[in-house]
Amino acid sequence: MGRFGVRGITAAGLGALAALATLAALAALAAAHAPAAGAATIGELPTSSPSCEATSEPYWFAQSQAAANAYTVPSGGGYLTSWSMAYGAAGSPVGLLVLAPEGGGKFAVVALDSEHLPSPLPPGRVSTFTFATPIHVLEGDTLGLLNVPGGSACAFATPSSEDSVEIGKGSPAVGGTLNPEFGAPKVRLDVRAEVLQSDDASLTQSVSPATVSPGGLALITLQPHFSPSLALPATISDTLPTGLTPVATASGAGGCSVAGQTVTCQSTNAAAADIVVSAGAAGAYTNTATVSTSLQDPDPANNSATGTLTVTSPPPPPAPASCHPLELAGVPLSAARTILTALDCTVGTVTSKRSSTVSKGLVVSDNPSGGTLPAGTAVDLVVSIGANHSEPVKHKRHKRHRRANSPRGHRKR
Repeated sequence: MGRFGVRGITAAGLGALAALATLAALAALAAAHAPAAGAATIGELPTSSPSCEATSEPYWFAQSQAAANAYTVPSGGGYLTSWSMAYGAAGSPVGLLVLAPEGGGKFAVVALDSEHLPSPLPPGRVSTFTFATPIHVLEGDTLGLLNVPGGSACAFATPSSEDSVEIGKGSPAVGGTLNPEFGAPKVRLDVRAEVLQSDDASLTQSVSPATVSPGGLALITLQPHFSPSLALPATISDTLPTGLTPVATASGAGGCSVAGQTVTCQSTNAAAADIVVSAGAAGAYTNTATVSTSLQDPDPANNSATGTLTVTSPPPPPAPASCHPLELAGVPLSAARTILTALDCTVGTVTSKRSSTVSKGLVVSDNPSGGTLPAGTAVDLVVSIGANHSEPVKHKRHKRHRRANSPRGHRKR
């Protein structure tokens, strides 16, 4: 097996009772593990001590064959939410690889998560890492590990007559391809991961104001919800009833598209989709919208939401015009101008600012961003110019043409 061979616990540094206690705790944790609702577990943790060796060079390990495809993402794919490994020295650097098998025994690197084992190690020596942003995985993707120089981690799990691991030297990069240099038969990797395969997406809808006159504007807000509370990328679709015309749309950084009466918005991090509509003839308009994700949904009945806009005739006495600014962070500048005009506001000072979190051309902030204000209130915008500029740039406020006050005849010849 060479330097990465599977070995049992040695007597050095461990008494027999301590070794038995550690193994018992690990076995108990492995037996008690159950995936979260809607999730599947792939991979496994050892029930006996695997090989633990320090390395001065980076090596990667990929599970190339496992009984019942235990290390591969099952049918339907999903989102990787957490992963665990056992043993290794406290504080050691470790890495999880998500790999897509290619022809000829190669692997494409889908994702890499670099972590450090906690210090001290938790009971049973099982360390679990949860992703801040879940990783989208497809059916057939498999797990791998990265041994980082300077660390001491355990590359292999329990021996198995049906399994094998491919090994290569080097530091993998996302989007790259790995070519195995040699293999290790009859072993399984010391790694386990949770794959969320179903998520209950639901939608709520609000219409404000609920009553307008013909030609009036209303704001439809479509808010997605998720159970469990993992906010996944979602598609919100709304085919507006005839008589309501979409004027402007916004959905954070996800963006919306309009095709006739159908508005489709991409929502990230549970961002709401806002649709400004213009009302037609008098009547009651019932609007139905839906939300969907790439995962199975255990309760599709709550994927739609309805709202009603009443258009009165004859029109009620006109109310004083007012400006109702919205939170426009993440909206393209051109869309922000359209939305502010539709809401009886004007565009004030537009300031450019570098940002490492907001893409170039999107609004970073607007002021004011809420409340009911006099019509024509100027709303100042701060727009991202990306992360490569350091000096803020002032844009001139748009000015209306004014009639000259000088008497006739006093023109410069």
